Amino acid sequence: MTRRTSWTQAYAIVRRDHFPGHTYDPDDSSPPAICGGEYSFTVKEIVLDEDMAIREVERLNALTNGKQTRYFWSGTRLFSDGGSFGDEAGTRNSR
Repeated sequence: MTRRTSWTQAYAIVRRDHFPGHTYDPDDSSPPAICGGEYSFTVKEIVLDEDMAIREVERLNALTNGKQTRYFWSGTRLFSDGGSFGDEAGTRNSR
């Protein structure tokens, strides 16, 4: 397999928190947060089934009904060896 084909389709479940009146600067957090003005984003989990992602987002949104939180899902890629498209296999630093 090549680097371009050595991935699995995955689905990220993303939480968006809304903090009215606040402005968050992603450069002020460690590690950097995914922020945009009054919003903060967190990847809750990655699943390998689109239907599961849809059901989980529906379940979570039903639980948070009326709160300043909303869940979404987005398709993504999972490299089982921990790499990415821009990373040649075997060139990553060990952690």
